[in-house]
Amino acid sequence: MDKRIIFEFREGSFGQGFAVRLRLVEEGRSVAEISGSLPPDSAIPNLFEQWQSTYQRHDHARRLTAQPIVTNIDIHEYHRACNAAAHTLQQRFNLWLGQLQPPRMRDTILRQVKESEPVRVIVQTQHALLRRLPWHSWDLFEHNYRHAEIALSTENFDRRPLQPFKGKVRILAILGNSDDIDVEADRKILEHLPGAEAVFLVEPTRQQFNEALWDERGWQILFFAGHSASDGTGEIGHLQINRTEQLTIPDLRHALRHAIDRGLQLAMFNSCDGLGLAHNLADLHLPQMIVMREPVPDRVAQEFLKYFLTAFSRGSALSVAMRQAREQLQGLEGHYPCATWLPILCQNPTVEIPLTWPRRLSGRTLGYLAAGAAGIAILAGLTFCGKPFPVVQNKPPTLIIPPTPLAQDLDRRFSLGERVLVTANQTSEKLAATEAFGKQDYATTIAKLKLSLQAEHNDPEALIYLNNAQAAERGKYYRVAVTTPIGGNRGVALEILRGVAQAQDEVNRRGGLDGHLLQVQIVNDDNNPALAAQAIAPRLIEDPAILAVIGHNASEVSLQAAPVYQKGGLVMMSPTSGAKELSGLGDYIFRTVPSVKIDAANLSRYALKTARKTKFAACVDSLSPYSTSIQQEFFEAVLQDGGLVSKVPCDLSDPTFNPETFLSQAIADGADGLLLTPSVERVNQGIELAKRAKGRMALFGGSTIYMFQTLNLCRADCNGMVLAIVWHPSDAPSQSYVTQATKLWGGAGNWRTAMAYDATMAIVKALETSSTRIQLQRALRDPNFVTTGASGRIQFLPSGDRKREPGVGILVQIRPDPKSPIGYNFVPIQP
Repeated sequence: MDKRIIFEFREGSFGQGFAVRLRLVEEGRSVAEISGSLPPDSAIPNLFEQWQSTYQRHDHARRLTAQPIVTNIDIHEYHRACNAAAHTLQQRFNLWLGQLQPPRMRDTILRQVKESEPVRVIVQTQHALLRRLPWHSWDLFEHNYRHAEIALSTENFDRRPLQPFKGKVRILAILGNSDDIDVEADRKILEHLPGAEAVFLVEPTRQQFNEALWDERGWQILFFAGHSASDGTGEIGHLQINRTEQLTIPDLRHALRHAIDRGLQLAMFNSCDGLGLAHNLADLHLPQMIVMREPVPDRVAQEFLKYFLTAFSRGSALSVAMRQAREQLQGLEGHYPCATWLPILCQNPTVEIPLTWPRRLSGRTLGYLAAGAAGIAILAGLTFCGKPFPVVQNKPPTLIIPPTPLAQDLDRRFSLGERVLVTANQTSEKLAATEAFGKQDYATTIAKLKLSLQAEHNDPEALIYLNNAQAAERGKYYRVAVTTPIGGNRGVALEILRGVAQAQDEVNRRGGLDGHLLQVQIVNDDNNPALAAQAIAPRLIEDPAILAVIGHNASEVSLQAAPVYQKGGLVMMSPTSGAKELSGLGDYIFRTVPSVKIDAANLSRYALKTARKTKFAACVDSLSPYSTSIQQEFFEAVLQDGGLVSKVPCDLSDPTFNPETFLSQAIADGADGLLLTPSVERVNQGIELAKRAKGRMALFGGSTIYMFQTLNLCRADCNGMVLAIVWHPSDAPSQSYVTQATKLWGGAGNWRTAMAYDATMAIVKALETSSTRIQLQRALRDPNFVTTGASGRIQFLPSGDRKREPGVGILVQIRPDPKSPIGYNFVPIQP
């Protein structure tokens, strides 16, 4: 039940007292209204001024410009004085609030609102000093209502409905001038938000900032990091968006109003003097804001952001998460006095539904942060408070969309041979080779890599670097890039790299393309959609030497990166992304793996006609486009083939998912078959579910489960499970490919290796008549284009999808295999 306690402060002052009206609202209906008053108390303004001046005596590495307020004070004396001033103000403030008349105001609250109930408490006032006082310390709510957080509101508001949140969270992060403050910690917190699409603008111009806000897709999160200030009235806030430009909220009013209309729900100023900026946004009728009432130390701002997003993402309502995060700051008060006083929630009192994190995404954690704030607009300013900040003349600001990692971190994700990206099983010779490559000593590089490959023959990275060094030594080459999830799933990355390395080695051994050898730049994208779309793809586009990109791996990564490549005019050829949404995304987007529609159709026919199952449940990863695509296609195929589907939901990405509960409900619903389509990141959860389903339901799965770890972890529990994959060496149309792969790697590899080989060979074929990006794209788009790969003929439809050919699409079954070191293997099912 939604309950709101609203205190309306009307006319008045501390010299004359204040008229107050209490309104108690339940489910949008006013259930009590009482008019009353608070007496004069001229001591409170003086006590506040004493506390504020004491607090501001030390800069504490605040988010300020390089102009400390005081540097020659005793830090222990400062802490003592600040805490003493805070205690005195807090006591006097509660004494004053205790004189609220009539007494039945307090009695009505205690009678009608249970202590265990979450309740939103709103103080509605335009009075500048009232808005700055420590309302969080009101003992009525601090001691009696653990789930209440007091928010501020102005008298100027329009009714704003809370819009539902759908899809991934879109974050626009503005990194303004950051002289003498640390904005990287804030950026890392945002980068680790799962289910989010973060776009960063670094020191943008006013026009760039304005245009970004007008994005028709809307922004759920708006984040500002840099310096800001407020004028003397506290009603106008300034943002320094780069070293030469500052602007106000009114300067962006049209763009911000558009963003609010597109779904902006909350603004957060993790900054000093935030009340002035909040006042400006309230005039635009933004429903909710979080601000800092005073200058905020860097550490406090960063910890608050982390604490708040953690609590909010775990399902707490906005006000509850706000209180929890604020109270967690108490652990910092030994170094930063009054840290718990700084955050304050500002709220439109007409908002009837408490803002909460979508349940589908709640509770998901990544790294040290449990995720972020879906459907929120977070505007975090890391600020300089007080005097107007100095304007530093500098070069024009640059736009980077977005520099997700630091520049040096991004450099470490790219290599032609100058650094080792796959560090497992690296040899001293390989390390020496990369050092030589960096010095352009290609002869030494080649010699060292040949020695390394003798010791570790199954190393595709070393073979790629060897070919790259030979190409650099010749001085004539065509260069492409391959993006792989080295940091996200090293096994999958190596499978892809082996296919690319084999194709490159074959092309270069036969002399290359008109005297040009093939160079391959390896890129580690961690299977991270935001990293790929916002940092890696733009960098590849900016490098004129890169003619095409082989990648990305996961469908969710390719789907986010594809529009960037399309806009930049660079061919993206994915060997492994099967999601149906990738089809037709642009005329620069291709893939050699077929759409999941083929896998789904093959599974449906087998499940109904051969396995003779009649009703099917499915367990997916709702955050993976591949997973949801194949589930949808499978259900459609089952229904078309005369089968039934269960509506019992199952989501491996839901932290509250209980496999036993799901299986019991699905079986009770009549399901005798189970489709498992985890993302690569959640294969282990899929395996655990498969173990529990043993003997209870027939098991079917997608290509992501085709991994060694499935055989190793599941073994007899998965015996009989049927998977749909695109290729198997025993049924390969090109046995020459299988022979060469076995020679290079000691085995033929799997479907990922074959599709990566095919992607590389398709690009190589196009390069026979091309030397530029546009020529390459036109060659691939030519209806007469055709070449041959590991899986047979390669041709592309106008959608960029691969034409279906014999040899593409096969079913395998997990069966005992005495030749396998773990006793089980994936065995092809003969038609």
